[in-house]
Amino acid sequence: MFRMRVLLVGLILVVAVVSGTPPLQLEDQIGLPIPVYVYENFQIVNNVSTTEKNRLPTSLKPSHYKLDITPILDDSLGPEKKFTAPGTVEITIISVVATSVITLNSKYITFNDKDVTVTGNPKVEVKNVEFIETKETVKIHLTTPLVKGTTYVIKINFVALVHDEIGGIFKSFYTSDDGTQKYLAATQFESVGARRAFPCFDEPALRATFDIRVGKKSSAGYHALSNMPFKRDVDISSMPGYSFSEFDRTISMPTYLIAIVVSDFNSYTVPESNPIVKTWGPPNQMDEKDEQGVFSANVAAKILKYFAKYFDSPYQISKLDSVAVSAFSGGAMENWGLNTYSSPLLLFVKGDSTQFERWRQAAVISHEVAHNWFGNLVTINWWNDLWLKEGFARYLQFQGVQNSGSNMDAMERFILDTFQIAMVHDIGPNTHPLRGDWIDSKEYQNSRIIYEKGASIIRMMQTFLTDNTFQRGLRKYLKNFEYGSTVQDDLFNTLTVEAIKDGRLQEGQTVNKIMNTWTLQSGFPLVRISAVSPVRVYISQEKFLALGQSFESSTTGGWEIPVTYITNSKRELNDWTPKKWIGSNVALTSIALDSTKEWVLFNPDARSYYRVLYDNNLFQLLITQLDEDFTPITSSSRSQLIDDYFAFAANSYTTYQDPLELSKYLVNEPSLTVWTTALNHFNNVFNYFTNNPTMISSLDKFIGKRIEVQLGKLLNDPTEDTFQTILKSKLFDWACRVGHQLCHDTAIPLMQKWSSDPDPTNNPVEPDMQPIVYCVGYRTNTALKNFVIKQYTNMNLSVKQRGLLLNARACDENLISLKEMLQKMLDPEDLMPRVDKRALLAKIAANPVAGEEVMSFLDANVNLIISKLGDDIISSVISSMSVTFSSEEHFNQVKEFLDTHSPTLPKAVRTSIENSLATIKSNQEWNIKNTPDFEEWFEKFERL
Repeated sequence: MFRMRVLLVGLILVVAVVSGTPPLQLEDQIGLPIPVYVYENFQIVNNVSTTEKNRLPTSLKPSHYKLDITPILDDSLGPEKKFTAPGTVEITIISVVATSVITLNSKYITFNDKDVTVTGNPKVEVKNVEFIETKETVKIHLTTPLVKGTTYVIKINFVALVHDEIGGIFKSFYTSDDGTQKYLAATQFESVGARRAFPCFDEPALRATFDIRVGKKSSAGYHALSNMPFKRDVDISSMPGYSFSEFDRTISMPTYLIAIVVSDFNSYTVPESNPIVKTWGPPNQMDEKDEQGVFSANVAAKILKYFAKYFDSPYQISKLDSVAVSAFSGGAMENWGLNTYSSPLLLFVKGDSTQFERWRQAAVISHEVAHNWFGNLVTINWWNDLWLKEGFARYLQFQGVQNSGSNMDAMERFILDTFQIAMVHDIGPNTHPLRGDWIDSKEYQNSRIIYEKGASIIRMMQTFLTDNTFQRGLRKYLKNFEYGSTVQDDLFNTLTVEAIKDGRLQEGQTVNKIMNTWTLQSGFPLVRISAVSPVRVYISQEKFLALGQSFESSTTGGWEIPVTYITNSKRELNDWTPKKWIGSNVALTSIALDSTKEWVLFNPDARSYYRVLYDNNLFQLLITQLDEDFTPITSSSRSQLIDDYFAFAANSYTTYQDPLELSKYLVNEPSLTVWTTALNHFNNVFNYFTNNPTMISSLDKFIGKRIEVQLGKLLNDPTEDTFQTILKSKLFDWACRVGHQLCHDTAIPLMQKWSSDPDPTNNPVEPDMQPIVYCVGYRTNTALKNFVIKQYTNMNLSVKQRGLLLNARACDENLISLKEMLQKMLDPEDLMPRVDKRALLAKIAANPVAGEEVMSFLDANVNLIISKLGDDIISSVISSMSVTFSSEEHFNQVKEFLDTHSPTLPKAVRTSIENSLATIKSNQEWNIKNTPDFEEWFEKFERL
């Protein structure tokens, strides 16, 4: 499951004080989507107690459901029935113990005593029905107890809702070619959404089979999809124009994997696919001309085949449908046999979709396909082991894309999209263990820990166990627990057996003992390497602490750390078996080397989850090697060195002079992974120095010199390689940011060529470059500016294209023009859609010259802005600008705004602005502490 959430780290577009350079235009191209399904009373709890923590009693066990449900999407049956979903559910249960109360999950579902019957032998009668809203349950009280070991059938006639928001059954829509909105219904049941659709035993370990019939208005062209293949249509006599789509009986599965979609969508089928693989989408996006579902369907089919072979476990259903749901802000969901996706994550639009979007689509599809084994075939016992399915799906998605035939070196991006993100979130007071005892729904739970740290430690396991042992252990695990549920010890015990067979563990070691140090405590180790003789180094472990976090506030113990390394004389690792283990109770040990006068690199490719800090001499040897020839050190290792040393500087383990020294070699760097890591960190540095023109000038020159060689190659040698195309657009974005001549020389001819074509749909600018080229063109001359404004209203262009053109208008350097744009947003006669006004305001706030103008606009019109654009835009814009605010004037301006308007601002907005003030203070402190180091380093560097 995925969510469309953008990372907080490096999110805000960099803002410069130098006139003539635009802000960065590309979205933050790091990380992959994570889930965002938030329910009011969703609680993650340890399964040691079930009485007061929203867990169902263990007195009953479901074995089968028979479900009829009909989402009604219009008012032809009466206005009161529109967006309801009447249904009937029959649940076959076994009474584990004698009980006179049947407890089910139910939320926002209507039924009463007369709608419920319980049949069995001996006969039982329903006494009454009691809804307990705070626990999202319903208790069916019986006149006599159920008999232990006896089978019964609960039948409930009910009416559910078709919700506006994701969760349970929800409605979505698409716009047809004639401009009308066409409704559809879809479902999202993870984690606790099934109870919003029908009364059920809504816990992941309570698997059952399902017979499902979905009603739809067939007279209006609607059809239905569900988890299993379609069997037949049956008319609904009580609902004219409606019929049931009946589906084959499901395999055993938990309720959260059940899915239905009611739509008039068309599909693309992969030729001769077995199982049958289809992509579904709106008819006007799935015609032969557009072929928007072809890429995703073919990728899904290839990855499905790969994983079935890798796990030696065939896919479990005879079809796999993937459906594009426009309102599915959650990203994607692995419903067994019927995956649902946000449209941009499934449909690839030629001429519109970027190569970054192509990579992201492949990765997300691979994630959902991997869930067929980790999550579906073997389900977690409870949500505190969520990493067992999400961590594995995150890790395996890279492996799936790598073997999808899509010509993307996906494993190259693992360190960037997973490992480094995990480390950002796994420090400080707000992190938590990978496996925890989460009880309160209001407790902070960081999905990046579950997904990214989970994937990172899985990769570490694969490395120290070796590929063959790890793969064999996973196969045994899936076979042993298929159609069942597990906890993490089930995985660790299975891997331990295979590891001992293959001699992969030391005497007394188990996978449990090793991995519990990584899953049951938060954070990760800092490993220090110090030369103590010509042939020996000390190696120590301690917890990596965030700036300001005291050692006393860290309650974690040590870690079982696998140690690997390469040296100048032994540059390759043919065997990833650890050369040494540092025990969790060992703080300091030593390792013999051939020589400490040659460079040594510990944790190559960042295979294990820790940072490495070298003493100065060892660090300088690595820098010398990079400067002379970086190729002996892999791109993953180069990326992690840069990430480690920027993190060390940010948290006061060293100064920023170390990562600056490390970054000098980037002149010839060809790797997207390395550049993305480096530029994300430099983005933060630029933000801090927004109000320091001298430092910005030095940074501009430094970055410009580093990027010009590689960017020149990419601009002169067109490539169809996905990652090289992404790299070209990233370097080009930065070339414009730092005012490099390559920016103007590339962008303006492209814009002039486009503007001179009588058919604006003939766009010569490749999609990955469009945001940057449009921005540069708009701010260059009046003719191109007028062209951009005109094309924004050209309805023959896609919504995405018009959005990019709108964003380009925020690149204006003219304060008068910017002020006019801001004021026009509040003009009652202005026809710009509200969503576009919000987007434009956010982009203007990122403009280098617009900060004070935006604050003045907010101050003078706060009530009107709230009424027209929403109160959250106030906090969003100030939060965005605060990342680059570091002066006392900025602090006073924002504080005065808060003091003046506090009585009229909602609490959430006030809290956000208070956080922005804290950010500004933190920026000021950073500048005071670090500016001298930058000044000293650049003074020396610029003299060379």
